[in-house]
Amino acid sequence: FIRQYDRLKLVEALTNSDLPILICGNGWEGRMGGNPHITFTGDKDINEIKEIYGYSRVVFNLNAANGASERAVMGMAAGAMVISDRSSLLDSEFGDGSGICFFNRCRAETAIEALQDALVSGRVEPVAERGLELVTTSGLWSHKAMRLLDSLGKTA
Repeated sequence: FIRQYDRLKLVEALTNSDLPILICGNGWEGRMGGNPHITFTGDKDINEIKEIYGYSRVVFNLNAANGASERAVMGMAAGAMVISDRSSLLDSEFGDGSGICFFNRCRAETAIEALQDALVSGRVEPVAERGLELVTTSGLWSHKAMRLLDSLGKTA
């Protein structure tokens, strides 16, 4: 329920912002329809999402604190600026290097504030470029996989 509530609050904040947005997933149009700046699309598979991210300037990641960070990493790998709720993984891997922007999950409006700040300051492209650089040079997933294997007492 909390994940659904958090998503609802973030989508409501986005729809109130008048920014052009694309919302992926079934069921949103009936709940948030009627706004000319919102485009809805149904559920997408991983390849379709990668393509959408490739056309996006900004990708919002939600529920990173629950361990859902794949959207953030995929967004950065596609060259988009990522705005996410805070997680220790994302903060340690990308936060210090300014490859990601964070918002307060308890206050959805801070996601819009982070986006507006990035737009006004001209940081969208630099943050996106830094995120892409960090994702492609860190060996993030292979490094994590090796640490997981080590913790399980396995060898690659």
